[in-house]
Amino acid sequence: DNHLQPAQALFVCDPALEDVPWVPYSPYETITFEGGDGIYGVLIRVRDAAGNYQEAAVGKAVTVDTTPPSNLGIIIDGGSGHTTSMMVTLNLSGEGVDFVKVGESSGLAGLPWMPFATEVPFNLSPGDGFKTIYALFKDEAGNASGELTSIVACDTVPPQNVGIVLNDGNPFTNQTDLTTTLALSGGEEGGQVVLSGDLQEAGDYIWPEVPTTVTLS
Repeated sequence: DNHLQPAQALFVCDPALEDVPWVPYSPYETITFEGGDGIYGVLIRVRDAAGNYQEAAVGKAVTVDTTPPSNLGIIIDGGSGHTTSMMVTLNLSGEGVDFVKVGESSGLAGLPWMPFATEVPFNLSPGDGFKTIYALFKDEAGNASGELTSIVACDTVPPQNVGIVLNDGNPFTNQTDLTTTLALSGGEEGGQVVLSGDLQEAGDYIWPEVPTTVTLS
């Protein structure tokens, strides 16, 4: 019964369907929306070969979005620049973001998109050293961002062969207030040194900027 199949269809972006000519029916039609991003409506009316059609048109709305996410950012563990754990938290930000993918390989091929969240737990690859995290962002319309990166220094091994020599190694003194030498070893560049005890110089220091003389009192 071919006469029951739609023979012609009317596609229009304007509600005034009567002003638009009928065209041969096709299951697919190309429609051009003018005016940039926004929400557009489409009204469709079909008729059969005998010219029968319903007065009520079928309406659909579509959102045109050609703008990728913006104001994007990725920070690892709050931006400290280093971590002592293989498990870190990625702090993500952006506008118009619905999905994200992260990984340690540029391009992120084969990795799935996941719903966007401002905090994402991430397990670093084995081994200490500098780790680069890559991120891509995407919206519901499929507009994807360029690749973003962030670097963190992973160090899970404590300082080795730590040593301290006070008063040139002499464990005895006959002075109650003594200013003497302090020699430390085993520190790492940029690492933290905490001096405590009966020292006037007690406090936090960044290796190797530590006192070489201290006063005991």
